[in-house]
Amino acid sequence: MESKKLKRFTYGDQFDPAKFSLVEILGLCKECQPNRDTLKVNIAQRYFSQHSQGTSSTLSEQNIRTLALNCFLSLKNYQLIEELEQSHQYKLTPLAIEILFNTNNTSFVNQKFASHILNNLSGMALLKAIEAINARGEEPQLESIAYELQERGYAISPNCTYVSTMRHWLSLAGVFERKCEINWDVVSDILGINKDFIDEIYTLNPGQKHFLLSLLNLNVQEFTPANKVAQHTRSIYKLRLTTKNLVKDILEPLANLGLIETEKTTSGRGA
Repeated sequence: MESKKLKRFTYGDQFDPAKFSLVEILGLCKECQPNRDTLKVNIAQRYFSQHSQGTSSTLSEQNIRTLALNCFLSLKNYQLIEELEQSHQYKLTPLAIEILFNTNNTSFVNQKFASHILNNLSGMALLKAIEAINARGEEPQLESIAYELQERGYAISPNCTYVSTMRHWLSLAGVFERKCEINWDVVSDILGINKDFIDEIYTLNPGQKHFLLSLLNLNVQEFTPANKVAQHTRSIYKLRLTTKNLVKDILEPLANLGLIETEKTTSGRGA
């Protein structure tokens, strides 16, 4: 029997809000754009130059370069920058540009980034893992959270820092009342949905979830051709939604959960 493919938890190493604010690191990304090597050098100098003191200069420089690379990879995996086809070049994503446009609105920045983490990254999986551990009366430690995520189909090492990184970013938006106690009212506000639907959202696959997000972004309040919404999903979220399977894979599951209403027409493309 073919084994089920494991999911990857969002990579986040050397990317903690204790090191820098989101606006600060994105400002540096903007300054160094589009040269990837320039960005890594500046990250190394600004945030890691004091690391590995006491070791040989060669080892120290090597360690600092590795830390800067990990930070760069985290920025990429959190979808704040994207690499270009040209060698060693990158650009800010629309999310990063919007955050920088709202530099002085800390509350907006924290909530916008938390919304991105919950909607587009592994944020909801993290919350559900912590909720399950809390429900058992256990302490959600780094290792136990990783094991819970493994049970949920994620390939993640018990001692990796990715979980802590994400938890800290979500904490800035008030997602946690205490270290690991989730405020679901805040989560509901951030997602812009009734908290009764949060469990349903968690069960959706990426295509279904992002189609639903497209409906929200387009402010659809009346029957709209499905192919128009699907085109938005493909364009904004870079997902491959096939017209052939749109009804079976996307529309029917969402309708069955009561998240959308559908109406079949007999004419027109994308009906």
